[in-house]
Order: sequence, then C-alpha cells, then structure tokens
Amino acid sequence: MLTESHYLKKLTDFMEDEMNKCERLHKILEKGKLFDANYNENDIPKFGICIFFEKGEKAFGGNRIVRTGITKGYYSELGEITGQTLHDRLETHYFGPKQKTVFRRKIGEVYLRDDEELRRVWNDKKIKGDLEIENKVSDYMAKNMTFKIIRMDNPEKRKELEKRLIGAVSNCKECMPSKDWFGHKSPNPKVRESGLWQEKHLFYKTELTENDFKEIELNLVVYGDK
Repeated sequence: MLTESHYLKKLTDFMEDEMNKCERLHKILEKGKLFDANYNENDIPKFGICIFFEKGEKAFGGNRIVRTGITKGYYSELGEITGQTLHDRLETHYFGPKQKTVFRRKIGEVYLRDDEELRRVWNDKKIKGDLEIENKVSDYMAKNMTFKIIRMDNPEKRKELEKRLIGAVSNCKECMPSKDWFGHKSPNPKVRESGLWQEKHLFYKTELTENDFKEIELNLVVYGDK
C-alpha cells in the first residue's frame, strides 16, 4: 500500500516526465546565478557550458535561452589548463574579434543584412572584421546578453550535453522568440526559424535524460560558487 509521501513522489515523477523538457530546463536554470558582460572572472569555473539569455526574451515565466555554447579547453593529466577557458570564450563573445566566434558573426549579420558581399567578408574567418560592426556587436552584446553556467570539466560529456540542450530548445514549440526579437532581422534562415543565435545541433533528436537534468542541477553555478 502506497503511503501519501510515496504517492506524491510518484505523482511528481510522472508530472516531470510529462513536462516539456525545454520548460523543465528553463525552470532549473532559474536557480542559477545570472551573469552579464561585467562578470568577475573569479566567479566562474574554468570549463563548462554557457547558456545565454537576451533582454526582452521570455519563456515559461522567465528568461528565454537564445544560445548554448561550450569551451573546448580541459585539464591535462597533470591538472594543468589546456586550451580555451570559459573566461577566454566569454571575452571573445563580448568583445571580439568576430573571427573567433560564430555568435558575434551571427549578430553582425543583422547589421549587414542588406549587403550580401559585406556579409560574405564578415563571415570569412580569415578576414579581420570591420571595426564599426565589431563595435556595434560588442555594444549589443554588453547591453542585451546575460548568461548562466553549468560547470563541466569533462570535454566529451560537455560536447554531448551541449547537443541535447540545443535540441531541447530548438525542438520546443512553446519556447518562441518575441515579435521584437533582434534575430527576426537576420538574413540567416536558421537563426530566424530556430529563434537561436546558432546553427550547429539545431533540432537534435536525442532528448535530455533524467541523468542530464541531475547533472545540470548539480553543476549549475549559483551565487558565484564555482
């Protein structure tokens, strides 16, 4: 015979299974510390997954995810930092150069939407970005983009979870951009159709698992704790 507490637990488990996984993800992320361009480097971990939000974009009663990304750096067997850290990646996103980040190139495309040739040059990773556009992108990022972090030192786990996170948001029919979202002006159909500032892993079919949600809750940076 089920006790009341057991019944409530089973009911809660059932409701969580039925809940839109994108909604569940957003609800969990609400508990995390929200950072902006003026973050303190000492408050963030060296490696992990960075989830961005944008001013004016809402979903499920909170901020809507507009991009998910990772850094490819890791700790060596000797415990030394190898490759790019989250701080390195965030500095590039917010301040450039555009050659090193798809995020900035996607934002910059909006400013160049009426000139196909300038967009081609802007999207060429070998060519230095126009300073005026770089400044516009930096200004937009600083004023509109905030982020939360899921600490994850293992680079392979990080890559796999990133795919499922992007899939959960891009496949969601309820997590839609506002009518005023800046991305509606993008010449890139993938940005407009997905409501996200990215192209890789859009509409990824493998769903978030219970273990994924546990990992996210356990490793979400809260109050600057690393």
